[in-house]
Amino acid sequence: MEGKKVTRRDFVRTGAAAAGALIAGRWLAACTAGQKRYKVAMTGETVNIPLDTYPFLKETWGSGIFVVEGHPTLIVVNSPDGYVAFGANCTHKRCVVDWHTDEKAFICPCHKGRYDISGGVVSGPPPANLPRYLVAEEGGKLIIAKG
Repeated sequence: MEGKKVTRRDFVRTGAAAAGALIAGRWLAACTAGQKRYKVAMTGETVNIPLDTYPFLKETWGSGIFVVEGHPTLIVVNSPDGYVAFGANCTHKRCVVDWHTDEKAFICPCHKGRYDISGGVVSGPPPANLPRYLVAEEGGKLIIAKG
């Protein structure tokens, strides 16, 4: 039985395709890794997050990423000055940022863009600040609305 002869061109194409798949896989893994995400629903114009359901948010510097179907993903942090909430997508390439308590920064896993606790760009490629949301604590829950 005779096999098909592999040309140099076929070999290079296959190698380039494999390298491209490896790079794409690593990029995708970096952009989807990070903090656990929690699904929450909109109630009218707000997102309600019950603190008893997400007790880690009661801790100073506690944080969570909340996926709201049909709306931007949110990241919430309990800072010493109160709760803050932002759109969680980096303004560079839309990867979801993570909160790093040890560095007091939101960091994008894709290109290492950094934002401070007020959502302002500190370094990296992001062209704009994270969009800020209004947060109120009422009746044991966080009520989050567009700012």
